[in-house]
Amino acid sequence: MGFENQQFSDAGFFGWEAHYQPPYQVYDAGTTVLRVNLLGTQKQVTEYHDGAPARFHVLASLLSSGAGATPP
Repeated sequence: MGFENQQFSDAGFFGWEAHYQPPYQVYDAGTTVLRVNLLGTQKQVTEYHDGAPARFHVLASLLSSGAGATPP
């Protein structure tokens, strides 16, 4: 099964805030960035440690696993 860009739309990605972070102070945590470039549309959502919608993590895991791509 291959990656489908429709998954971003179905997850609500294009309606999310640009940045998420927890409501408490965090020091030295990682930031995850998802950026989508389509014809005429660009959207970036970042998460500093915590706070993004649950589907953000589903999409990040999908992409970090190779999104179903098979090696040539």
